[in-house]
Amino acid sequence: MEINSIKNNVFNISESGQFDLNFWSEKDFEINVQDNLKVDIDLRNFSDKKIKINVGNYSICKVRLILEDSKKTLDLQGFSQNSSEFNVYFADLCDGNSKLNIESNLIGLGSKSDIRYSAISSDLNLKKYNIFINHLSSKTRSNFEGYGVATKTSEIVSNCVSHIHEKCIKSEAHQISKIILFDEKSKAHADPVLKIDCDDVVASHGVAIGALNNDHIFYLKSRGLTNDEARRLIVLGYLLPIKSYFSENDAEKIALRINGDF
Repeated sequence: MEINSIKNNVFNISESGQFDLNFWSEKDFEINVQDNLKVDIDLRNFSDKKIKINVGNYSICKVRLILEDSKKTLDLQGFSQNSSEFNVYFADLCDGNSKLNIESNLIGLGSKSDIRYSAISSDLNLKKYNIFINHLSSKTRSNFEGYGVATKTSEIVSNCVSHIHEKCIKSEAHQISKIILFDEKSKAHADPVLKIDCDDVVASHGVAIGALNNDHIFYLKSRGLTNDEARRLIVLGYLLPIKSYFSENDAEKIALRINGDF
């Protein structure tokens, strides 16, 4: 579907649906999602962009990104009003460096945010993700999950800060990062941060970085798989679940790319 109106690089969405947004030349954009909508936004050709998305009351906004060619950088901000959702899902499959800064601001009572990614890095590439989630009202909820595979001499850096501000009681913040180091010289770093400025909240975080689990490989080999088949199956289990958040065509594209890399 097309955006309903565009003026001064401000896009207004006033009906539910799926929207493909192609960004070719302009630098900064603002997207306004009106109240009581359910919107899927596919961002394409967004390198070196700053995009701000305002999500109205009782609306659900799902932002989807596939990074599949050359260098990519993006600054994405979301602002969620009462009982609304700002969700971001991205698959970083590009052969090159990438940097994403994603900030989710849970302004309204009961607003939510779900941010997930799957990433592959290879050669000398550096993939860097900075995630900031600000709980600015009560009964807000956030979840961050990142899964990556670093191969050859590449590196993945995944940082997430979840900040529950003062008086934001009954809020929840959860984080998990898991990165497989596929080769001896591949590297990864994950820094989960919880900043809690009030009581009566729920928060958790976890990180796992390392080589493929030998016990898992041994088990799969005992079931008849070769060493390479076992390694590949574990990697696919890490990365493929992200496709469930995308449209059918994009999910197929993600699956073909991941299967091709391993």
